[in-house]
Amino acid sequence: MWRVLKISLKKRLLLQNIVLPVRQEAAAPVEVLLSKHQGAISVFVKTPGYSPIKTRLAKDLGEDKALAFYNLAIEKTRQKVQKVCQEKAWKPYWAVAEKAALNHPLWRDFEVIDQGAGGLGERMGRVYQSLAQRHRAVVFLGADTPHLPESILKEALGVLTSSCVDFVLGPSEDGGFYLFGGKLVLPLDFWSQVPYSTDQTMNKFVVALREFYPQVKVSFLSPFFDVDTESEYLRAHSLLT
Repeated sequence: MWRVLKISLKKRLLLQNIVLPVRQEAAAPVEVLLSKHQGAISVFVKTPGYSPIKTRLAKDLGEDKALAFYNLAIEKTRQKVQKVCQEKAWKPYWAVAEKAALNHPLWRDFEVIDQGAGGLGERMGRVYQSLAQRHRAVVFLGADTPHLPESILKEALGVLTSSCVDFVLGPSEDGGFYLFGGKLVLPLDFWSQVPYSTDQTMNKFVVALREFYPQVKVSFLSPFFDVDTESEYLRAHSLLT
């Protein structure tokens, strides 16, 4: 089950409403479910027609071409995540930005979870907290890296399931992270203290993890890039064809 490191009383109080109970014999049905789907991969997505899609890329390529890339990215990501989850006995989810689009046919293949309102940090925290109550480990991806090698995704799952690592991050070339994975609980307000979409996002996220869990063990994947500009689009396109 989920593990909590030795931390201060203040942080224990923050966590007291979300720490999972210890394993009980009476909870056999839950344990069976967890053993079948030991981890979750959640892909954060927006729905065409409900939210603006790839706005930065659209400035370079135009809206139609940016939307075509996004639809391709969704399909490539779906195929890869579905394959890896089947092989590793993990469960895939779409984390959908719009409540009105939870039943959209684009999201029919995976179970859907609502991101809810608020900034990116709030939404990630809400999804993480929800999935942490059902799974031993949680991995986040966006739909911006359809060209991500399957081997890197498998590496992230392997690190979380077969080592003493608590969190895993995939550094993006722009200073953010293209993948996050964790096994320790984090309160909702933790996620909001990090500035996102900056060239220091990943560094500050790691600093926050180490301040919250002084004994935390973080593993890093190979640096990679997501697609927000025309040059990144051309690089990704060459890897997808």
